[in-house]
Amino acid sequence: MSITIELLDSMLAPSPGNPAEAHYRTIPLDSRVRELTTLLTQLHGDNAANAGRCMLAAVLLRREVETLAGNQQLTGLAPSSAVSLMGEIANPLMSLFLQNEVTQSRRQIGHIIAELSSSLSLVSVEDGKEWMKTVLNHIRPGCGNMDPMTFQLLGDIADRSPLTLWSVGSAEVFSSLFSGSMEHIQRSTCSLDQLEASMGALLQVGIAHEKAQRIMSSTQSKDQMEQALMAQFDEKSTTVDASSPSAIIGKYFLPTMLEALTVFGNSLSSNQVDVMSSCMSHLSTCSIQCPSMLAGDDTSLTCLLRTCMKFAQINSQGDEDITFLKLSALDVLATITSVPQIKRSILKPIGTSPRCVMQGGGSEKSPLLKFLIQGNDVDNNLDQKGVLYVCAELAITGVDQVEENWSEDPASVYDTESSWEDDHTALYAESLLETFVENLGGASTLQSIFQLVDILLASPSWQNQRAVLSILERCLAAAPATFVPHVGSTVDVALRLIQSSSKRVQYQALQLLGALCCANTVESDEQPATTQPILVRENYGDKILEAIAHLIQSPCTKVASHACLTVVSYCRGGNGQGDCMIPIEKDLIVPFVGSLLEALKLPLSVDMSQQGVSEGSLTVLIRAIGATACLADASGEAFLPHYGIMGGLTATMKACPN
Repeated sequence: MSITIELLDSMLAPSPGNPAEAHYRTIPLDSRVRELTTLLTQLHGDNAANAGRCMLAAVLLRREVETLAGNQQLTGLAPSSAVSLMGEIANPLMSLFLQNEVTQSRRQIGHIIAELSSSLSLVSVEDGKEWMKTVLNHIRPGCGNMDPMTFQLLGDIADRSPLTLWSVGSAEVFSSLFSGSMEHIQRSTCSLDQLEASMGALLQVGIAHEKAQRIMSSTQSKDQMEQALMAQFDEKSTTVDASSPSAIIGKYFLPTMLEALTVFGNSLSSNQVDVMSSCMSHLSTCSIQCPSMLAGDDTSLTCLLRTCMKFAQINSQGDEDITFLKLSALDVLATITSVPQIKRSILKPIGTSPRCVMQGGGSEKSPLLKFLIQGNDVDNNLDQKGVLYVCAELAITGVDQVEENWSEDPASVYDTESSWEDDHTALYAESLLETFVENLGGASTLQSIFQLVDILLASPSWQNQRAVLSILERCLAAAPATFVPHVGSTVDVALRLIQSSSKRVQYQALQLLGALCCANTVESDEQPATTQPILVRENYGDKILEAIAHLIQSPCTKVASHACLTVVSYCRGGNGQGDCMIPIEKDLIVPFVGSLLEALKLPLSVDMSQQGVSEGSLTVLIRAIGATACLADASGEAFLPHYGIMGGLTATMKACPN
């Protein structure tokens, strides 16, 4: 049996009693590869009528080519036969890619060529190198004309065969390959799609060098095929080598590309937003895997910061796509500032930090740091809209705006994917803000954060209040030592806002108070040795527990459940480090046990003998039992006068149906 158009049609529309896939599998692997290649060649000329067939044939062929990299037991072919077979289909596929003008099928053929490059390198290193030279020669004209598909093919090859690519290429080779696109960009004769594709390919080539260099310098194996396989795996890089080939390419091309990207951003149409987000995604990936390419020198780093800041500051006007673009730009900035060498560059004192981002600058912050925090080029501008401001803005607008929907959803013991699905934007923005505070340092950021807090609290909206509480919790986690002087004012804010009528604000206030209790004994490195740490329970325990007791009886099961968890946080000592989960001193909890147990009676009195106990009530009951256990553990023998509550608790447990 052979692969025919009729067989492809049967596979596209399978029917009972017609096991097309099983028939397909009876054909030997080498025959499948040859016949699929022949079918692709025949079908591509009449692609409109054969789009589905072409797509299926291409997907199948890519899968078979990947299989050819396996051992003889898997393929049934000797390595020499597999190499010969791949050599047989290589040129027809490349010719098909160069001739085919239909985007969808051409893209799939590009995937096959990239897979072929990988498989050939894994079976025969030398044959893989020769084929790589052939591919680079064939795609040179397409790169010069800024053909997006050609750039995507180059990016795919760099991703699948990084070691082979850089064994035949060099900074000079790839600079020559991209020189034509540079001319188009400088003359403003390229589209955004062309710019995105060329940038994606360039960055992937740089990442490929990082992968290849990592394998060549660290692997113990001398087996070239094993090295080629290991080089395919992604790995985070935390160093910047300004003299590496990837950094050299980046210095030469990226500033021009980034400036062009900024120009496109000045008049961004709705159908270009996704393309721009793809550009940010390329930059984010590169900042993780090859920061050398983005920050090989001050000019490259400056251009990157400027470009990303521009897109982070775009007014989203409620548009989800633009919001995603803003988050993508912030993600690039958060990732690149986490690289130790880049972090040190940003935090350099005045006189040594690059000054090309901003003009002027005081003595307290370096120009790069001021730019990230202020977000503009104007020195001492009070209208600060840097990364912290944008994150806070998204934390406000990125939550479910219908509070009743959130409040009416029952509490659950375990969060699921849908638990916070309408808050994903806010949660992402808050995590980015935490990353910025951690990367740039609390000493550099907390002043701006608390200025933002004052501004946001000037509005009575629950969205602002919820965001403030979440931001303060994130800052506490990111810079606990530097946060110490602000603990008092933070507790005051939490205790004030916990009295809000908004269930979302109540919940977030509980979350912050719980975090403060967990960080209870953090001391500032900057404090004199004689200075006592600010202790949350000692100074605010009575007010915190009074507020918690009130919310344990909340009709909103999410709030009531979280109030019980906050009791647990209060009862467990430590600062999240060596003494974590050790019970606190008894005098910090015993005076309040009675009032807390009185509040816990309501959730503990759920009639479990009745059918249809709601998920929310059951969750609150479980949390209340945990809170009661913690109170007993922390109180020790002082809990004996309150032991009567155990009778009701035992009765409740006996009534449980399972």
